[in-house]
Amino acid sequence: MKKMCKNRPFNSVFAVMFVVILAAGSVFSVSAAESEVKTEAINLTEDKFTYTVKDGAAAITGYIGTDETVVIPPYLNSFPVAAIDREAFYRNEYVTDIEIPYGVTSIGSGAFYGCGNLRSVSLPETVTAIGYNAFYACSSLTEITVPHGVQIIEPWTFGECVNLDSISLPESVSQIGYGAFDNTAFFNNEDNWENGMLYLNGHLIAVDKDIEKAVLKSDTKSISNAVFAECKNLTDIEITDNINSIGIATFDGCERLAKAYIPDTVTFIGDNAFSRCPDLVIHGKAGSYAEKYANDNNIKFVAENSVAIGDINNDGALTIVDVSLLQNKLITEEESAYFYKSVNVDYDFNGDGEFDVLDITYLQMVLAEII
Repeated sequence: MKKMCKNRPFNSVFAVMFVVILAAGSVFSVSAAESEVKTEAINLTEDKFTYTVKDGAAAITGYIGTDETVVIPPYLNSFPVAAIDREAFYRNEYVTDIEIPYGVTSIGSGAFYGCGNLRSVSLPETVTAIGYNAFYACSSLTEITVPHGVQIIEPWTFGECVNLDSISLPESVSQIGYGAFDNTAFFNNEDNWENGMLYLNGHLIAVDKDIEKAVLKSDTKSISNAVFAECKNLTDIEITDNINSIGIATFDGCERLAKAYIPDTVTFIGDNAFSRCPDLVIHGKAGSYAEKYANDNNIKFVAENSVAIGDINNDGALTIVDVSLLQNKLITEEESAYFYKSVNVDYDFNGDGEFDVLDITYLQMVLAEII
């Protein structure tokens, strides 16, 4: 990643004023509002930190010291420090421990990218946003505690932190970006994987690319974007009721994916979520967002029947007794003629437009949890 140039030229009027004041030996003192106007687009330096000022707050843009332990001050020239700007410590070779003060709300993209000697970082509870690649390739980092205000872990935030094995995430996190923890010690520990899938605090963050069938855990909160992308052997996926969205390119390129059960709790499906899945049939509740999505994207949809549909004996459940009654309906010609007319659509379990023995077989397989 190429480091962006942080220096900008002084405004000419300000530069002249600054020189005149220095020549007169005067103390440079202006109100906070005046200072904000004059320094908003200027890199300032104080105590080894470079920073900019905007909206009355300072954002650190760089560190020019060589200290191993860095304690960022809560104020710079009376301005509260509110942000660590993008690439502020990019590939810093010296820092091993860093303490970020209370009041900082955001850590910019690539802020600590490639800080290979960084062993520990203290994030205050005021932090609500951490940019993508923020701690990428911090190979000496062993543990991290994400503050409670953070809702999204951006892509590759902690990727390639090869010694990171202790990760504490708050309940506030609702989404984890692609590759956010790839090739960390946590990721590479086989004991953390279950049935070819890797979870972190209920978030599905990675899968074995050779996975064939995936049934998500009942407490799964989210699926990372593109997590199943290019899983060429995946044929079947069952998404649990806690999921309310499916992200970008989640199942892109799953050429063998034939069935995806999407619950009615899902209200959003991202771009290219099921691209290059030519054999896909989406299963879900009639009238659900899943059905609308399937229709809008020319994907076959099969409505999963409620208990009332197929409950011939009206006992409130689909059982083998209902299967037997349906079989009797089919083999009794006199009743069958009436049955075809009255319930043909309702009992077309396999979605082929007819009610016949294939639907009985399909229902039996559903009850046996084969499909």
